[in-house]
Amino acid sequence: MQFRCPNCQQPIQIELPDERLAEAPTIDSVECPSCHSRFSLSGGQESTLKTPVGMQIAHFEIHEILGEGAFGTVYRAWDTQLRRFVALKVPRQGRITRETSRQFLREAQTAAAITHTNVVAVYEIGQHEGSYYIATELIDGITLSEFLKQKKFAAKEAAELMIKVLKGIQVFHDKGIIHRDLKPGNILLDAQQEPHISDFGLARYEALPEITVTQSGKLVGTLLYMSPEQARGESRSLSSRTDIYTAGVILFELLTGQRPFVSTSSRNLLFRILSDPPPSLRKLDHSIPRDLETICLKAMEKDALNRFDSAREMAENLQLFIDGKPLAIRPVSVPEKFWRLVVRHKVVSGLLAAVFVLLGFITYRLMFGSEIRIVKEPGEVIMVKPEPLRHPVRLTYSLSGNQVPPNAIADWAILPLDTQSREPAEAEAIRIRQSNVANADLLPGEYLIVVNVPGFGFHEVYRTVPEDKRAEAVSPYKHGRWNVDSDGTVLLPEISIRAEPDVLAGMVAVPGGQFEMGDGEPLRFKHLRAVDSFYVDPRETTANEFGLFSALGPSYQWPVDDHAVCVHWNAAVGFAEFMGKRLLKEHEFEYLARDLGKSDFPSGEESAVNSLDIWTYPNAGQPQNDQMASLPVFGLHSNVAEWTDSLLNPYPGDAPRTEEEYRFLNLMQSRVVRGGPVTAGPNDRSQNTWKESVRFRMAWDVRTADSEIGFRCGRSSRPRFQ
Repeated sequence: MQFRCPNCQQPIQIELPDERLAEAPTIDSVECPSCHSRFSLSGGQESTLKTPVGMQIAHFEIHEILGEGAFGTVYRAWDTQLRRFVALKVPRQGRITRETSRQFLREAQTAAAITHTNVVAVYEIGQHEGSYYIATELIDGITLSEFLKQKKFAAKEAAELMIKVLKGIQVFHDKGIIHRDLKPGNILLDAQQEPHISDFGLARYEALPEITVTQSGKLVGTLLYMSPEQARGESRSLSSRTDIYTAGVILFELLTGQRPFVSTSSRNLLFRILSDPPPSLRKLDHSIPRDLETICLKAMEKDALNRFDSAREMAENLQLFIDGKPLAIRPVSVPEKFWRLVVRHKVVSGLLAAVFVLLGFITYRLMFGSEIRIVKEPGEVIMVKPEPLRHPVRLTYSLSGNQVPPNAIADWAILPLDTQSREPAEAEAIRIRQSNVANADLLPGEYLIVVNVPGFGFHEVYRTVPEDKRAEAVSPYKHGRWNVDSDGTVLLPEISIRAEPDVLAGMVAVPGGQFEMGDGEPLRFKHLRAVDSFYVDPRETTANEFGLFSALGPSYQWPVDDHAVCVHWNAAVGFAEFMGKRLLKEHEFEYLARDLGKSDFPSGEESAVNSLDIWTYPNAGQPQNDQMASLPVFGLHSNVAEWTDSLLNPYPGDAPRTEEEYRFLNLMQSRVVRGGPVTAGPNDRSQNTWKESVRFRMAWDVRTADSEIGFRCGRSSRPRFQ
């Protein structure tokens, strides 16, 4: 391995001792062949290296701090010899001793032996002023763990990312190297979202937010991503399948947004890793494809022998999923799951276990045998999945307010949402005229439900019909929740209809019209857009108002009181339904923000925001100078940005999206945000100089609860699609 002489800075090739030896020697003395100076790599004394920005370490100029941990600091540095930027890791005071220095060097040598696109390259390790540094490839990007806070991965997108990660894993497995600490925090994403695996064993020294166990050399790794054999401290049992288990945990998190095992106690967490089967991904999110669940759960098998034989095999099955081909593996059947439980816990044995297995198999065949059939053709086996089955669905409504009509008859319109645009498919609408109960046979998917009680009021809400009625609905909001009756009927949450005057109190009537939407910039193709008349709240929803619907919770700190509340999209939809309203569509927001399409600004004149150095955040309804010229509506180009109910779809006449754009924008899990700034993180207001036109479009993941994204409610002037 290449090392730099601390005296003359000439490169020295050294061979480190084999760490597999029981008594591996330390490198107490190295002689430089150029200047013949001698120095120790073992670090007899605790040492440190002070590295404020602006200093130079050996031939590296320090430019900025990239990150800090308990073990040390990582800098962005300029290599003056090879004229390139690198990531330079420097230990913190007291972290390099005689005992740790050899491990530090060993891990650097391990990483340096790997050359692959998806693995961070180690360039060199050196010594300067009595301490060490390690120079690696600089990845301009963020960790996967940070990326997951901003965005949820679609199924195909998660599979594509994991294939690249697994290819990197296979490279160091081929060299007999086990990472032992794979996790999203050790995977860097560059500007093109290419993953790069880093920290080969170095993470054992760093205190990251997850629980890292290194006591007595028995448990090595990050507990939340640890395999059962690691959790048992079986160092001799660790193999390449240990990293495959962790790859399964990472895939689980990409698909569900959470880890399979969590606990506030490390002892309880260890017990769950060792004893509990991983939860069903499709119970957490019924939209996750079965094949991806099968791949993920096989990687996370408790018994390492039941996992994939290699990272390559796991990647190949993910590619089969992407290509729409049958997997080379099969899901674990109900009888097999039961048998493994029996063997693991030794609860029953012999004949009793066989009887239960037989009963389970018969039940499974009777209940689910017709869902998938195998058709054999010459040289191949094809898995044929039947068309989705329609489910019997029951819808109900209730009325509240003055002068509730007895025995009211309602007009129902049930419209499936298009899977690409998420717009209601009017050609497939089901219309029913009935009392407060409506029944229909519906395919799985999202629906817009419009129910109108003439002379009293109406409501427009979203509801979800599950693909698998056995899956549990975990959403706290009505549009993502359901129950199943004893007869198999899907019961969708009740629709609460308020009296029309109660809903419209305080709202502003907006006349319909036609305007030129967009400005010709990318993603903003100019086109004529018709707007139906509607109602709108004059200002953003405040924290006080949101409190009528739901508590903000202990983690919510700001904005409060009369400031615009900032919550994720699902919470905004839930509040709008609670109030008898809905979110604005994107074209409605731009129509308002351009003063009914007559101007480039709400007020008809250049926005006062453009004269400010920093975007400010007053109470909802302020500043007064951000008011529409035609209507008393405020804050359309100031204060917080606002959720809409639209996807970031191409405008009419615009070029269709490329697959890369579709994947990067995560369209189905994002919604358009309009009318204000959104920075990279919450509460980053002091530096916000964002100034864009009211036509500007951006999309954010529906789970984002940023302190700069609020919302206001709208309301159709009349029931749509009836």
